[in-house]
Amino acid sequence: MPLPKWTVHPTRDFKRQLEKMQPDIFRAAELEAAASWVLSRDPHRGIQLPGSSVWFYGLDDETSSIVANVYYTFNDRSVYLLSITAVPSPSDDPL
Repeated sequence: MPLPKWTVHPTRDFKRQLEKMQPDIFRAAELEAAASWVLSRDPHRGIQLPGSSVWFYGLDDETSSIVANVYYTFNDRSVYLLSITAVPSPSDDPL
């Protein structure tokens, strides 16, 4: 298990979106901690948006279902969490 190399900084927008998306403060903290753990070790694990310095990483739950996408950017020292969006579960599909 590699040690963290990058420092993670959630932006105000990220925090606001996370609170709106996940009102349970403990679950919200888990999502932020999961993103921070992975991205502080290797921000290249995500996918870079074409023609942009923004990347995204899908956070999964214990069933390996993606529950949220985290959008971020980084440099040689820091990762900046820009945004988070919920991914609807298949059971949320009206069809």
